[in-house]
Amino acid sequence: MLEISDAYLVTIDFTLRRFVKTMIRNSWYTSVDEDVTQAHFPVIGHGKVGQRLFLASQEQSTSSDEMIAKLDQQDLRPANTAELLTFVKQRPERRYLEETKDEIVALGAIWTIAPGARRVLAVSGCITGRKMHLYETYFKMPERFRSPMLPIGSDWYGGTFFLAAPKDS
Repeated sequence: MLEISDAYLVTIDFTLRRFVKTMIRNSWYTSVDEDVTQAHFPVIGHGKVGQRLFLASQEQSTSSDEMIAKLDQQDLRPANTAELLTFVKQRPERRYLEETKDEIVALGAIWTIAPGARRVLAVSGCITGRKMHLYETYFKMPERFRSPMLPIGSDWYGGTFFLAAPKDS
């Protein structure tokens, strides 16, 4: 069963120059994948925008496609790059990541590297602090390419958090 948090309110500031680089620099990451760039994860928007964000999770392993469908049933969509970066920067609970080592994935922050193969942006806690990294996920991926560690048809372990926003935003 999909669990959804109460709304977190954030303000996305699109007036920042080099949004991705600036947000990463100001958010105290101890490790950032070198492919997390404005070119791979473009941010488009104007001014300052208020946004409600939610964390969704479930106990069972799931695929990216299944999670997107479940969010859709709740009138939510996967969060994008600007929403993930802003969420981690602005929420007072952000130290939670370092303490729990939990992971937050933004399935709407996509970098297509080959037909069907994409990398999505994720933030997690680690023993040295907070890291931003990429996960390769295959939307409608053939079973022969899936990790043998995950149940067939899954991209994500149970307990992974997915950042989501209302569909109308």
